[in-house]
Amino acid sequence: MPGSHAAQGQARQKRKQEGPVRVSTAEVRAIVERAISQGLWLEMTYVSAKDQTRRNLVVVPEKIALNREGNAVLVATDSSQGVKLSYTLTQIERARSTEPQ
Repeated sequence: MPGSHAAQGQARQKRKQEGPVRVSTAEVRAIVERAISQGLWLEMTYVSAKDQTRRNLVVVPEKIALNREGNAVLVATDSSQGVKLSYTLTQIERARSTEPQ
């Protein structure tokens, strides 16, 4: 029944299965910092600044740094490619921490 506790619980469960929820840049930073301090990985949706394509990634976060332009970036290793890259925090649309795989 819509609006019931059972329906709300099912909606929450469905969102969990779909992937990370949309978050603000401040929330991204907090999620990243917590993941780094606790040794967790990150599932995230990253929006390319060049062509606005969205990529769903799982990364091993290492640190937050500043790039040449002074923007905060996440330095992390892409778990599928094993390559260390940087991701501008403002381009991370969705994020959640996850146990190492």
